[in-house]
Amino acid sequence: MLPPYLLFTVLAVQFIYILVNWYFFRQKEYFFYAIYIVALTAYFINKYLGDANGMISLGTLKYYKLYIDKDLVMISFYCYFRFVVSFINAELKYPAAYRFMWYTNRFVLLYLIFNITLVYLTHNLLLENLLFFVTNLVFTIIVLVYLSRIVLKKTEPLFRFIFAGTCLYGLGSLITLLLGRNKSLLEDDHYLFFQIGVFLEMIFLNAGLIYKSNMSQRQLIISQGKIIEEYEKSQALSLKMEHTREQISRDLHDDVGATLSSVKAYSEILKDNPGNTVIAELIKDNAAEMIERLEVIAWATNPQHDNFKSLRNRMQKFVMPICHSQNILCMFDCDGISDEIIMPGEVRQNVFLVFKEVINNIVKYASATTCSAKLLIHNDKFIMQIADNGKGLDGSIKGSGNGLENMRSRTTELSGVLNIDSASGKGTAITMNLPFPFKIQDSRDSKSK
Repeated sequence: MLPPYLLFTVLAVQFIYILVNWYFFRQKEYFFYAIYIVALTAYFINKYLGDANGMISLGTLKYYKLYIDKDLVMISFYCYFRFVVSFINAELKYPAAYRFMWYTNRFVLLYLIFNITLVYLTHNLLLENLLFFVTNLVFTIIVLVYLSRIVLKKTEPLFRFIFAGTCLYGLGSLITLLLGRNKSLLEDDHYLFFQIGVFLEMIFLNAGLIYKSNMSQRQLIISQGKIIEEYEKSQALSLKMEHTREQISRDLHDDVGATLSSVKAYSEILKDNPGNTVIAELIKDNAAEMIERLEVIAWATNPQHDNFKSLRNRMQKFVMPICHSQNILCMFDCDGISDEIIMPGEVRQNVFLVFKEVINNIVKYASATTCSAKLLIHNDKFIMQIADNGKGLDGSIKGSGNGLENMRSRTTELSGVLNIDSASGKGTAITMNLPFPFKIQDSRDSKSK
């Protein structure tokens, strides 16, 4: 056998190392491994301290070493298999191996109980040794064959570390059994291979511990990365919601608020002049306009409409009837743009309102007979071009709101550019160029400039 100082030093260092791991990670499998080390230490102490007759004296305590010899081995086996099952999380990751080790553990526990009972009732150590030899020989061969097959099939390093160490531990035990088959029960000179198997198992276990620690660190880094990613998404969503609230508040104040103020003022006039049909018509028009603006706000803030198809349908629904009612031939072209292109609410709203402003000016002031609306994506630009054959502009755009300034402001919010090409008697072409993918300017940034 190995020199006792070498053997017990290694066992003591391993025991301390496992306790340190248990202290930091608080995982129950380290408890079972610590008991395994204690049982092995007690087993080898039993071997080294026994005299020629097999008696051990520890102060006033004296006992025959063969009475607990086999029990300590079985306790170490039981605790080791309990450790392996938990350490590799076999129940979830390796169900087949888990079932095998579950039955193995139950067998070891039942055999331990049977062996204690046998020795206590019969004191027949020769029978105990014979049963121990046969049972362990068959048991160890089955375990070695099964685990070797698993190690060859599995590619995960942690699994290979633990089960390779287990196989070497079992191989050392098997060789020791075979070497001692014809020897006296008190002879201990053939346990070297068992001790070597124990050492090799510890080496592979420690490699597995290092690997598992590194794997846990990598998983922690990945988890932290995911948490940071989710946090950034949450922050982006919060900013988007804040931006949407600001936009709704601004639209309600600027558009709906102004219209309601007009309705209120007209109502005061109508109260004093109840027969004034012009004022009544103005109230009706303003109320209809307010309803339409509220519909646009609701449409723009509904994420179900965040696609080009929804924008296209709303544009066509607006432009076709109004042009038809004024005998203006309208051509609407958006071929080449996928219906599924994502268009955030603010983009859809501003594009639609610029489109609406231009069409209203064509209908009311251009005296045009034809108009065309073309939408396309070209050179990372989303382009909307609206042209008519009307009388052209005289330097300003009339209509609701602030006309040209209003359209430029909406285009700027989308980091775009609005171009106007017009000449008297030659019609007008208004082009809105937006960067694609879309960029929405932060309202707080624009305020700070």
